[in-house]
Amino acid sequence: MMIDILRSTWPLFLGIALLMLGNGLQGTLVSWRANNEGFEPSTIGWIMTAYYFGFLIGSLYTTRLIQQVGHTRVFAVLASLASTAVLVKILFISPDVWLVMRLISGFCTLLLIYFIFQNEAVLMEDQVDYQLAPSKPTIIAMEAIAEEAEETMLTDDE
Repeated sequence: MMIDILRSTWPLFLGIALLMLGNGLQGTLVSWRANNEGFEPSTIGWIMTAYYFGFLIGSLYTTRLIQQVGHTRVFAVLASLASTAVLVKILFISPDVWLVMRLISGFCTLLLIYFIFQNEAVLMEDQVDYQLAPSKPTIIAMEAIAEEAEETMLTDDE
């Protein structure tokens, strides 16, 4: 029985693992690169914080986007935007551009995580309960912000 469950859910967990691995590497690389480019430490802090503001904004607009254009189109656009946001940071070495791109990355990442969890609902779009949709991304965003705050507090104590 457990083997059957793992056999049917491994793509879901692999997708989440790859997405989170990429996001973790991106966060580390952005702060390291910003430091090497000579950005002020407070500016680097704002750039890194913009990611979580994107999470919050994403949690507010999830339902509206899905209702207007559907799961498949929103997923395609967000995956493209997330990729583009990373590439734009290579082309433009500017704190303002990086801040906006991190905001976009956070917005897209929250919704992409939401879509991974809603995989079955994406395939059967008519069965989605839109009344529950806003709470799930909001919870994901709040958990991520709480984790970041905890890490910041632990780092500040040292």
